[in-house]
Amino acid sequence: MRLKKIKSRKYALIIDDDVSTVEFIQHAMKYHDFIDFIPAYDGSTGLELYKKYQPGLVITDIVMPNMNGIELINILQNEVISPSIWAITGSCSKSIMADLINLLDDKILLKPFGLEEIDRLVDMSFRTC
Repeated sequence: MRLKKIKSRKYALIIDDDVSTVEFIQHAMKYHDFIDFIPAYDGSTGLELYKKYQPGLVITDIVMPNMNGIELINILQNEVISPSIWAITGSCSKSIMADLINLLDDKILLKPFGLEEIDRLVDMSFRTC
């Protein structure tokens, strides 16, 4: 199935303090040629870039400097037009995982993840049919 390009919301904002994770996600998502990438390496920079570009997809780590992913998700979900938000995490407490499940349902990628999980993420986030 070929997904439609969403012209006004075609950006994917990828926020993680681990540069290799951001690069892996960008590389994996290049197969979906309708997405332009905006990398950020901490939560507060991610929020600034969200306000500037209004991406349709935000992928955020949970444990980051300056603003954690839970704080960022809470802010983004209160936007007039909330983006599709996914969390990525390597490890977190049971209470943080419970918070994530309440905030995002099943939109959580556990590290390490592979190409199949990225494809599922894009499909669920940009499905138009």
